[in-house]
This record gives sequence, C-alpha cells and structure tokens, in this order.
Amino acid sequence: MSTFCCLNNSSGSNIATPRLSGRTETIHAEAGTYVRQLKLDAGQLLHVSIATLSRRDGTLLEEMLTIEEAQLQPGEVLQATAANVRVEMEGEALRLLKLLDTDEPATINDCVYQVADLEVEGPEELEHLFQLILTKALSAPQTAAACTDMMCGLRERYAEVFQEEGCRPVKSTRLLLNVVQFNYEKLFDDPKGSIAQQKRKLRW
Repeated sequence: MSTFCCLNNSSGSNIATPRLSGRTETIHAEAGTYVRQLKLDAGQLLHVSIATLSRRDGTLLEEMLTIEEAQLQPGEVLQATAANVRVEMEGEALRLLKLLDTDEPATINDCVYQVADLEVEGPEELEHLFQLILTKALSAPQTAAACTDMMCGLRERYAEVFQEEGCRPVKSTRLLLNVVQFNYEKLFDDPKGSIAQQKRKLRW
C-alpha cells in the first residue's frame, strides 16, 4: 500500500507520493482533474497499477468525481492499493488510447488493431483493459466507435481467459458486462449528490 499526501492550491493540487526508498515524488493535478486520471498518473509515476485510492478512514474516492468534488483537503493522506495488472501493459494501452484524439483515420485504425493485439495475463488484466477503453469512450465520445472496435477485438481474441491452474476459465463477455454494469450503476449510486455532480457523471 502506498501513501499519498494531497496539497490543494488555487490552480490545482500537488500530490506527494512517497516511494519505497523513502523519497517523495510529486504530481501536479490541474483543477478539474478526475480522481481516475489522478490514479492513473500516480500509477505511472510509481510504476504500479493502482486499483483504488481511499482516505485514511477507508472511504474510497469516487473515480468519476473531480478532485474538487471529492473535497481533497490540504495535507490529506490517501491510501493506494495496487492492482494485479502489469504497469507496462497499462502504460501502452494509455499511450494508444491517447492517439485516438487524432483526426487521422489511418492512425486510429492502427491504434484499434494494436490495442486489440495487446497481451493480457489473466482476467483481472483484461477487465482492467476494458475499463480503460470504456473510460476513454465516455470521456471522449468522438472515440466511441474506435473504442467499441477495440473491445470487440479483445473479446474475440480472448474468448476465455485462464486464471490460476485448476480454476475454470473466465469468459471475456462476462468481464466486459461486469465493467459496463459497474459504470452504469455508478451514475446513480449517490442519491445525495448535487445536480452538477450528476450531470458530470452522465458525461462519462
């Protein structure tokens, strides 16, 4: 488990990330940054895929909120749990997904094939990859068609994903449905959320 120190200021937030060596790294998050992006940025810096960010009392930070909506306080310490996902695979997927922002059809086509051709090790990695792609599609609707092709390609390539020896394989369709259902339910799981927050969530 890694520890994060959040220092808010008027222009954004500085996230200090102590490494195992005891040295502290800092991430600057602009105002309006989503918690999910903060988690990905911290993971790339620490060279580990982060599953969750939570407060010291165990309260999980909602990924679909901005750092302002999550009300991160100056000096607040956050806990990060690592996911069973190779950071190299995650980093390559994020690099390719970023290239979808281009207007060049050839580049987009190439990205689709490269993402669908990524090597995944186990159901947790495939589910994580589905989540990354869906997040991209929801945050940048113009990439939805390409993201759909990516997920279909991955589902066809990995019809079943094997877990530990002796365990039954997991169907990729089940993993994809889990991701879609999870994100759909997250849109409405906070009845006390403000109208602005609900509208922001619907953009995802």
